Amino acid sequence: MTAIILLNWNGCDDTLACLESLSAVKGDDFYVVVADNGSTDDSVNRLIDWGGKQTFYSFCKVAEREGQEMSSPSAGACILYTLSQNYGFAKGNNLAIELVSRFHPDHYLVLNNDTEVEPDFLQQLALFQTQYPQYEVLSPLISLYSPKGIIWNCGGRLFAGFRKYYYAGKPVSAVKESSHIPVSFITGCALYFSPRVLDEQGQLFTERFFFGEEDFAFSLRMQREGVGMACVVASRIYHKVGRSTSKLKRNDKRFVYFLNRYIDVRLHYSSLFFNLWSGVYSLYIVLLLLKAGTSVKETCNFIRRLHADSRRYDGVTREMYMELMGIKR
Repeated sequence: MTAIILLNWNGCDDTLACLESLSAVKGDDFYVVVADNGSTDDSVNRLIDWGGKQTFYSFCKVAEREGQEMSSPSAGACILYTLSQNYGFAKGNNLAIELVSRFHPDHYLVLNNDTEVEPDFLQQLALFQTQYPQYEVLSPLISLYSPKGIIWNCGGRLFAGFRKYYYAGKPVSAVKESSHIPVSFITGCALYFSPRVLDEQGQLFTERFFFGEEDFAFSLRMQREGVGMACVVASRIYHKVGRSTSKLKRNDKRFVYFLNRYIDVRLHYSSLFFNLWSGVYSLYIVLLLLKAGTSVKETCNFIRRLHADSRRYDGVTREMYMELMGIKR
């Protein structure tokens, strides 16, 4: 049995579309957990209303910290797990994994709620892992939702603290591999894995970062532990990119993104390597900011603050994220 985990935060339209898409998935060996991450809109009520009307899932609801006893979910079950606050992407998914780990699923699939899937995508992942058990972490080939013929992500390669995507922005027809693409970087958008890759605390992602960086940190851990990962070409899904942060200021988003990365690399590699790496990466950031129209003074301040904060902090908490993004609490 596979436990599919969707994390919802004020995105019920996307979540319901994803659930409808999953209702057409072939096979009867999965159930779905929708973890509502402290939504402040009407998501929970809408999900409950939907659960009372639909016919293709059996529906149950469990609230965070209630200690509610649950029987092992049957195939086709949909569990609504209501979290008391927005824990961010990493911790929200970790809490959902903690909930269902008591039922000992054979596999987990962490899936962005703003995706829609082909009916055979899960069968293709399961079949591939049966044929190639050396790959314990898999991703489908992820195309843009619109236009669907363009690749958004099919994994990539990690090297010396950097990441290179494979085929990003290219048409699906450009993929040369017929079966799979071995990868050392894998996205958290759609992550199929066996329970063996959870860490000693039973967690999938590090909770150092409130939002972002979880997939890069996860890929570094898999690389360090020698875990095989691959993108399965025959498994296809579609991603509505950037819904959750599309309205935030660009430079705020950039700063959090780069701060996450600098902290992650600093904690993973030696101080000597980090100092060399940050010098090289800073040149790239300077060129990026200047090209985007940021003034020289603002660019210098950006880099100076990035270097200082990445050495001062070992993560980006929810409170830090809200402050950096200028989000009112």
